[in-house]
Order: sequence, then C-alpha cells, then structure tokens
Amino acid sequence: MAAPLTLLLIVAVTIRAVLFRSSLADLISERVEVVSPLNAWKRVVEGLALLDLGVSPYSGDVFHETPLIIYLFHFLVDYAEIVFVVADGITAVALYLSVQIYNKNVFRKQKYALEADRYPADCLELLRSPKEMFYIPLKVAMFYLLNPFTILSCVAKSTCGLNNAVIALFILCTLKG
Repeated sequence: MAAPLTLLLIVAVTIRAVLFRSSLADLISERVEVVSPLNAWKRVVEGLALLDLGVSPYSGDVFHETPLIIYLFHFLVDYAEIVFVVADGITAVALYLSVQIYNKNVFRKQKYALEADRYPADCLELLRSPKEMFYIPLKVAMFYLLNPFTILSCVAKSTCGLNNAVIALFILCTLKG
C-alpha cells in the first residue's frame, strides 16, 4: 500500500474518532440528511433488543436491514464505532485498488491500439500517460474518505457505510476477474 494512502487513512480515522468523541455525534445521528429509518443505528439497536427477547425484528416496522447485518452486530454491538470506521477504510482501499486495476487495463489497451496504429495522428495528444494517471486512485480514495457526507454517515453509524464497503469489494472482485 502506498504511503500517501496510509497517511490519508490515518487522517480519515482521526477525523472520525474526534467526531465520535465529540458532543456532535448524537446530533449528527438524529439528522434526517444523514440517516433514515432504513439505515439508522437506532433501528439496528431496536432490532437487536427484539431479537434478544425472542421476537422477530421483521414482524413490525422497526428493522429494515438484512439478517446478516443484525447477526453481525449481535456480536459487534460494543465495537460499532470501530466497525464503521474500518468499513470506511475498507471501502477506500477497495476503490483505490479498483481504480489502479482499471488504469492498468486502460493503459494496456491503449498500448495495443498504439502499436496497431489505430489512433489518428491528431488524437495522440489526448492519450494519457501512466505519469498523468498516477494519483487518480489516491484522489478517488481521498474524495471518498474526506467527503463530508461520508464522514457524517460514519459518525451517525448509518449502515450505508457497510453497504458501500460491500459494493466496493464487489467492484474490486469484478475488475480482478
């Protein structure tokens, strides 16, 4: 892993940890711009309480997540903040690696097209060099980790961060083939 990505992850974790420990965390978790009944942490806790009482959390209109989420948090409810921060980190690393793989594929196809002389002469200046594309994976990770909405949804413990991690991992696996 690149040193700039490691530094970016440290900065992102620090920002999230500071906000988790501030008095803003409770305010953020109540904002409708960040959480909804479908992804609110409060609903996950209510679903866990119903599950512990032997009542199906899906019998009413309280819990809307997948069974995997409720059983995951049944064991990790005490470490929820760490889980959400790690999920954001996994998402950023998966996006970083996905963009790297995509860039390699683009450069490989571009190289073969250049060798086969498929590009017109006036289009050659539009082709990208590896040096020009070197920081794009880092920029993608930075835009994800330092996006205010992503930070706020992590601090609010919105389960969107977990969904983002799963989607980013699927994208990475798809690109790896």
